[in-house]
Order: sequence, then C-alpha cells, then structure tokens
Amino acid sequence: RILAIAQGRNGEIGLSSLASAEQHMLLNNYSDSLRFAKQSISLLKKNSPGWLRAKDIEIILTQN
Repeated sequence: RILAIAQGRNGEIGLSSLASAEQHMLLNNYSDSLRFAKQSISLLKKNSPGWLRAKDIEIILTQN
C-alpha cells in the first residue's frame, strides 16, 4: 500500500495501480486486483516490465 501511495505522489499512476493490483492479489481480493491490473495495462508502456506484470495478473485472474 505504501508503494502505491508513493508512486502515485510521484505521478507514476500506472505503477501505483500495479502495486495496488499486486496488493489486492495477495489479499485474495481478486475483483479489485483485476480492476487495478487493467488500469495499469492502459497506463503503462506496452511490453515494459510493469505492463508485463499487470498482464500476468490479468491472465491469471481471467483463466476461469
């Protein structure tokens, strides 16, 4: 949570959303995790490390 706040304050909204997605994934809050992952995907540069991590979360959570 602290990482998401810090990145948001630095204007890195895509990375902030990714940190939130990862946090919610760890807390088994999958709907919020997916929401934040999709937000990250739309904000981060395609194929960047953060974008790939967000895509991984999206793929894992939509495989049902």
